[in-house]
Amino acid sequence: MSPPPLSHEEHLEVLACIEEIHRCRSLAAFAEHVLRALAPLIPSNLSAFNELNVARKRLGVVMSRRVPDEDRLRGVWERHSGQHPIIRYALETGDGQAMMISDFLSADEFHRLEIYREMYRLVDAEDQLSVVLRTDKGVMIALAFNRDRRDFTERERVKLNLVRPHILQAYANAEELAGRLDEKRDLQTALRETGHGLIAVDDGGSVAHATPGAPECVTRFFRGAESAEILPGPLTEWLASDPHTPFTLHAGDATLIVRSPRHTARRLLLLSETRHRRLPGERLTPREIEVLRWIAEGKSNAEIATILGMSPGTAKQHVQNILAKLGVANRTAAAALAREYGLILS
Repeated sequence: MSPPPLSHEEHLEVLACIEEIHRCRSLAAFAEHVLRALAPLIPSNLSAFNELNVARKRLGVVMSRRVPDEDRLRGVWERHSGQHPIIRYALETGDGQAMMISDFLSADEFHRLEIYREMYRLVDAEDQLSVVLRTDKGVMIALAFNRDRRDFTERERVKLNLVRPHILQAYANAEELAGRLDEKRDLQTALRETGHGLIAVDDGGSVAHATPGAPECVTRFFRGAESAEILPGPLTEWLASDPHTPFTLHAGDATLIVRSPRHTARRLLLLSETRHRRLPGERLTPREIEVLRWIAEGKSNAEIATILGMSPGTAKQHVQNILAKLGVANRTAAAALAREYGLILS
């Protein structure tokens, strides 16, 4: 039996729903967005977006409205989901097309199930229209629309089946964008933690985009720069010369080093800023340098005392003197500073 044809108005409703679904760019907001988009197309007294995305640890249910004792109902679902006829059918056959509970069970048969008595009865769900979607990355999504009577139509089944592949594609798009945003955040974190910044420059010499703080870093070294959005003249001239050597500029106790990676589709500036710290004038004694070496090895005061044949109190005093002379707050910073200035081997 062929599905009933949709009217012109119904096709317009489906197209409007598809357009709205594809507006979502946020994976975090995707479930709520899709439920709102589908509400005019498949009216129900309660709809739910069930997602199983192990890679992103997104496991749960988003519902169109709050229901009483929601946590307990989730527990009921976990215990009795194997009784759900649509879920069982989808797992056994791989068919994710729109199905109704009434396709499998009479009202009396449905009422005899524990999942009905302990969950669906409490939310006035006498029938359900559902679709199951699986992405190429193994994510499973189930969309469910519940009503307090058995009056879902074949036209509504057709509408949901027409929208189904677009939900899958919109989810894939949102997941891909989320992955790119993750990569962007990881790159920004890596650059920030290593003391670097990145600026992309357009053909006009303006800043197209940059990691946080990079344009401000440039303006600190070029006091007369008109804007953080436009490269200063010396950097523009350096770029125009097809640079093979880094651009270096000293200002006070800091140095700006700019490199432009080759073989890229656009001009990129990799910035690093270094500050020239000076050790305090008071030098460490040979004994303190010995203690510092063992600090860098991660030894405690008691262990240092044993190794160097001194009392724990003397070791503690040496450590306090070292921190004061180096002007640092803790042992980790002391070891890092000592390596930086060659007081101990890396």
